[in-house]
Amino acid sequence: MTETVSAKEARKLTDSTAERLEEKGLWRRAATRWLEVMYLPGCTDKDRASAAVRRNHCQRMATGSKPLSHFVEV
Repeated sequence: MTETVSAKEARKLTDSTAERLEEKGLWRRAATRWLEVMYLPGCTDKDRASAAVRRNHCQRMATGSKPLSHFVEV
C-alpha cells in the first residue's frame, strides 16, 4: 500500500541540508538531497512519502513554476 501525506504533514519532515539549499534557492540540489533522504537508514514509508512531496516542490520551483499554495509560508 502506498503511503500518502498532505503538504502540511510533509513540512514536518526536516533535513537541515535540504532546507538550507531551499533557503538559498538551490532547488535542483535540494531536490537531489530530498531524494537522498528517502534512502536514509530508518526512513519509514511515511518519511519517504513526505520527502517525495518536498522533492516535487523543489522540482516545481526549479522550473520557474509558481509554488503550490500549500507550500507558501504566510
